[in-house]
Amino acid sequence: MAGAARVAHRGIDHAARSAPRIAWCRLMAALPIPPGRAGRLWLRGRLEAAATAVALLERKQALLEKEHRMLLARCEATRADWIAADAAARRWYQRAVLSGGRRPLTLATPLQPCDVTVTATTVVGVRYPVLTECVFPPVDDDTVITDAALPAAADAARDAIRAAASHATAAAAARIVENELAATRVRVQALRHRRVPQLQSALAELELSLEERERAERIPFLRRPDVSGR
Repeated sequence: MAGAARVAHRGIDHAARSAPRIAWCRLMAALPIPPGRAGRLWLRGRLEAAATAVALLERKQALLEKEHRMLLARCEATRADWIAADAAARRWYQRAVLSGGRRPLTLATPLQPCDVTVTATTVVGVRYPVLTECVFPPVDDDTVITDAALPAAADAARDAIRAAASHATAAAAARIVENELAATRVRVQALRHRRVPQLQSALAELELSLEERERAERIPFLRRPDVSGR
């Protein structure tokens, strides 16, 4: 039993020592690393590029986090404005209905739709909507205003439409920036915790391999007999 335990223990030690070598061999097979000293230069270049990419992505992440906080605050503000404007429009609609019925409202409704123009901006490569402009159709010449509440109801409805468009723009902007921020965080984590350690491990193993090769190449010269007889 003791002998079997020693054999098992040696097997575990051998597996533990060989695991990094196996992982390095798999990495060498996955990466197009040139052989020899050229591979060392190649890995150092890739490590430098990865470090630069991490720094740039972390800078982008910080800017996006700041922009996302601002957009979330704007989204909450526009949502409150929209709720208030919608409530006011509903109140004026009920007043107009109670005052003159639904038919005057139908006759006063323009036939043409409202045009909404969206203006976008770009921050650290992310494009998202930032401003909306609502253009309402003019009042028809043959529109008959039979109730004093109709103009106020129409103004309240326009304000509600503007508030809804503004909130939709803010919500879309926050969602777009949030998605890009999440993707940037994933890329930073992948580089910092996977790509960079892989390259560092490959470089360390290659340095060790080159050192062993250079030591092996020096041994024949050290063992060569002195032809001068000294």
